[in-house]
Amino acid sequence: MSDEEIPGLIGSRRAARERAVELAYESEVRKITADAVLDSQLTTVDPFVVDLLVNAEVDRARAEQLISENSRGWAISRIATMDKVIMRLAISELIQGKIPVGVVLNEAVAMAGRYSTAESSRFVNGVLSSVAEVIKASHAADTSSSNKAEDSSFDTVSADDVSDG
Repeated sequence: MSDEEIPGLIGSRRAARERAVELAYESEVRKITADAVLDSQLTTVDPFVVDLLVNAEVDRARAEQLISENSRGWAISRIATMDKVIMRLAISELIQGKIPVGVVLNEAVAMAGRYSTAESSRFVNGVLSSVAEVIKASHAADTSSSNKAEDSSFDTVSADDVSDG
C-alpha cells in the first residue's frame, strides 16, 4: 500500500495537498510567508502540509522560472493565482523527487480542475508536463556529473599509491 492509499494522517496525501494549496493561496493573497500562515493556524498542521509549504517557498524562484519558461505565450503575471500556487507546490514536489511524477501531475491537474478556471487543468497539465521533463533532465545530469566525479577520483590514483601487498 502506497502513501497515497494510507488512510489516516489527514485523510490522505490528497487531502494534505489540498490543505497545502489552501494555505499557499492564503499566503499569496495576504502577501505573507508560509511560516506566518502556519503560525496563524489554530490547529496543528499535518507535517506533510508543512513540508509542502516550506519546500515550495524555498523553491519558489526556480518554480516561477520554470513556469515562465514552459508556459508558452503566457507571462507569469497573467496566470491565475490559483494555477500559480498549484504549479509551485507541484514543481517543488518534482524538485524534491520523493513522489512519483505521475502522482504529482495527476494531483495538480485534479486540483486545478476543481479550484480554478475551466481551462486550468489543461494549462497546468501542459506546463507541468514540460517542467517535469526539464527537472528529469536536470536530475539525470546531476546524477551523471556526480558519478563522473566519483569515477574521476579513481583516475587520480597513481601507481605509487598502490601497495604490492
